[in-house]
Amino acid sequence: MQPLVLRAYIRPLPEYLPRTRAMEETIGVGAGFDGAWYRSQKEHWLGWLSEYSGPCAYGRSEKAKRSAEYAYNHIQCAPCFLAS
Repeated sequence: MQPLVLRAYIRPLPEYLPRTRAMEETIGVGAGFDGAWYRSQKEHWLGWLSEYSGPCAYGRSEKAKRSAEYAYNHIQCAPCFLAS
């Protein structure tokens, strides 16, 4: 599966989940913390995956073509996992 296919699976999920917001508040990471550009973890996922084949804001190699599995296994934002 490619990252854009994973994005299609995430798109219909709810924008906000209480457990996700609770984790963000508990650990101080996510929407509303550290200058995060996203309003929700869903938006974070969608933005991160939308440009996965290029460097965008995350400094990725444009040459590397990665799978959705690779993208999922390399997310470093714990609240993102609760949003998916």
